[in-house]
Amino acid sequence: MGLSTTQLEAFLAVSQTLNFTLAAEKLHVTQSALSQRIINLESELGTTLLIRDRAGIRLTEVGSALVRYCQVKNSFEEEFMSSIRSQDKTELSGTIRVGGFSSVTNSVILPSLSTLLKVNPKIKLQLVSKELSDLFSLLKRGEIDYVVSDDQMNRDEFERILLGVEKNVLVVAKSSTETERYLDHDENDQTTLQYLKKFKLPTKNLDRIYLDDIYGILEGLKLGLGKAVVPEHLIPKKEGLVVLNPSSVLEVPVYLYFYSQPFYSKLHSTVVDAMKMGFKKILN
Repeated sequence: MGLSTTQLEAFLAVSQTLNFTLAAEKLHVTQSALSQRIINLESELGTTLLIRDRAGIRLTEVGSALVRYCQVKNSFEEEFMSSIRSQDKTELSGTIRVGGFSSVTNSVILPSLSTLLKVNPKIKLQLVSKELSDLFSLLKRGEIDYVVSDDQMNRDEFERILLGVEKNVLVVAKSSTETERYLDHDENDQTTLQYLKKFKLPTKNLDRIYLDDIYGILEGLKLGLGKAVVPEHLIPKKEGLVVLNPSSVLEVPVYLYFYSQPFYSKLHSTVVDAMKMGFKKILN
């Protein structure tokens, strides 16, 4: 006998929200009913899936594996149901859930998938922009299926595909009188420091201000608040910005990550191909 669909749905809802109240609301059931489904599922599997402590809820190793099982199961089921209902057997359907960092989410990922979305109107897209430190946590919990990151992570459970290379340059507004201040995402943003170290420029006692994401940094540049290391493909035309030392380029590889699995859906293969082609076109 296979695993109960209602129990799997309950588990996946909790893994994605890490909150029993929110998960119960999402499924329109009582919290006690939700908890009982999780208990029954753990009993049937003979193992613990979720650890509850003062820090909150977290997945066990088996729980993480079950999240991936649920994702694969849902993906193939959605694709199969669509194929038998659709009159156009070549049309794709399903949900694409991608998480990336701010300099590529809207400017590269979205254009890369745009043609696929137009040709296949039944495909749903969930695109989120997060800090790099948050992306793999979302992937592990099953909130997204793909991560686009510049983190060079080598782990057996992930497939890693090089999408392209972001070329970062030092930029300032022509009208800026503040040329010693650097604009960054937040105090953990290492881009400026990586650039300065690569080209043997001073890194001590830097004057930095933090503008949350790449679009805040670009706006700060246009307002003449300082200088910043930004990707070339995002530098707006005719905005009065100047590239300092154009030959000094910080190259940052960008990768696509997703969980390895024995079989992939047609939608998955198409998404990967679209991302590879889109990144190559835009970043080159």
